[in-house]
Amino acid sequence: MAAMIEDYLKKREARGQECAISMKALIFAFAASERAIKRMVAKERAAGALICSTTVNGGGYYLPATVDEVREQRDRMEKGIKARAAVLRPFRRFMKEVEKGKGVKA
Repeated sequence: MAAMIEDYLKKREARGQECAISMKALIFAFAASERAIKRMVAKERAAGALICSTTVNGGGYYLPATVDEVREQRDRMEKGIKARAAVLRPFRRFMKEVEKGKGVKA
């Protein structure tokens, strides 16, 4: 897979949070929707790209300039995963009861 967003950020010298490229600019540059940009970023991250995001000053994406920026991004992502896991728990409990044959109904 081509690293389109990562390459764009490199070309635009978007290294460090203060140089983040806004979502609006990425939408324009790639002629894509916000959802499509987010999917592209997710795919590139899954392939190993260190693409950071920020909500500061309107938000955007950037390449990390420091280890601290990588750490902060990791911490934000882990916090999000924990929050999603917490809301998934009741559904898992319900399905566990159903799969045990306890006759639980929704």
